[in-house]
Amino acid sequence: MCRGQKNKVMVILLSLIAVVMFIMTPPVYVQAQETFNLKYGGIHNSNDPMETAPAWWANELEKRTGGRVKIKLYFNSALGQQFDTPKLLRSGIVDIVWLSNAIAEFPMLKILNIHTPYIIPDCDLRKTQEIFWALYDKGFFKELDDFKPLWFQPNDPFYPVLRKKKVTTVEELKGMKMRGLPGTSSELWDALGATAVAMPAADVYTALERGTLDGLMTVPAFVLYTMPLHEVAKYWIWQPMMGGGNLVAMSQKLWNSFPPDIQAIIEKLNKEAEVWYAKSLPTPVQQREMLKEKGWEVYDLSPEVREKWRNGCYPVIEKWAEETEAKGLPARRAIEFLKTAK
Repeated sequence: MCRGQKNKVMVILLSLIAVVMFIMTPPVYVQAQETFNLKYGGIHNSNDPMETAPAWWANELEKRTGGRVKIKLYFNSALGQQFDTPKLLRSGIVDIVWLSNAIAEFPMLKILNIHTPYIIPDCDLRKTQEIFWALYDKGFFKELDDFKPLWFQPNDPFYPVLRKKKVTTVEELKGMKMRGLPGTSSELWDALGATAVAMPAADVYTALERGTLDGLMTVPAFVLYTMPLHEVAKYWIWQPMMGGGNLVAMSQKLWNSFPPDIQAIIEKLNKEAEVWYAKSLPTPVQQREMLKEKGWEVYDLSPEVREKWRNGCYPVIEKWAEETEAKGLPARRAIEFLKTAK
C-alpha cells in the first residue's frame, strides 16, 4: 500500500474513532442557576434611618449575586403593619422585614428595650449589636427559631423631654403628665413618680403647646427630622430611659432554600450592613450639638440623681423578669449574663 493510501486509511480511522467517541459521550447540560425574586416590607418611609440600611443591603445583594437575588422594596407598611411582621414572614407575604423587640411574640427581646440603657452608656450602637449577638449565640432567643436573623439595628435611646419645668431630681417628676405608650414606657414613668398619659404621637405637639402634657420620652431623630417639638418644649435630659431596636430577618424556610454560595454572600453582607447602619447615624456627641442648634437646653443629671433615677427604673425590669420567668423563659439568667457581658 502506498503512502497516500495509508494516509487516507488513517484519516478514515481517526474520523470513525471521533464519531464513536462522540456517540458514546453523554451530553453535558448546563443547568440554569436559580433566581430569587423577594419582597422587603419596610415599616417607615424610605428616608428613615431604619430603612436606609435594608435598601443598601438589597442593592448590594443583587450586585454581588449577579442578579440571582433581586429584592423589591416596599415602605410605609405597604405590605403589613409592624406588629404583624412575624405572621407576614411565615405566610410569605413578605420575605424580609424587621422584627421589633416590642412585639408580644418576643418577650425575651424586651430585655434590650428595658435593660440596655442601664448597662451601656448612651446605648452605644455597636456595643448594643454585640450584646444582641452574645445573647442570641447563648440561646436566650429561642423565640426566633422560625426566623433567620440577618442583622440587628438598635435604635437611639429614648430620653426625657420637658415642656417648661426643668427637672434636676427624681422627686420633681411627681405628678407631671408624661406621655407614655402602653407597656414599658408608661411603667417607667409611673415607677419614677410621674403620671403616664397614653397619647398618639400625632397629638403630642398640640398637647405640649396647650400644656395638657408636661413631657415625654423620645429619640433625637424624631425631634430633629420629624416633629419640631423644640417649638413647644425646652428641656432635654441626657438620661437614657429605654433602648431596643429591630432585627432584620427572613424566615428560616427561605434561608434554607438558598444554595451555599448565596448563603455565604448574604452572611458576609449582613456583617457589613450592621456596621453600615451604625455608622450612618449621628453619634451621641453630634446629636447633642444638633439638638442645641435647634434651641434645646440639653443637660445631664448629677451622678447621685442619675443613680437614683436608674434605681427607680429597676422595679420595671424586675416586673418584666418575674412575668417572663412565669412563662418558663430564662429572664434572670439573661440579666446576669448581661451584667458580665458589658
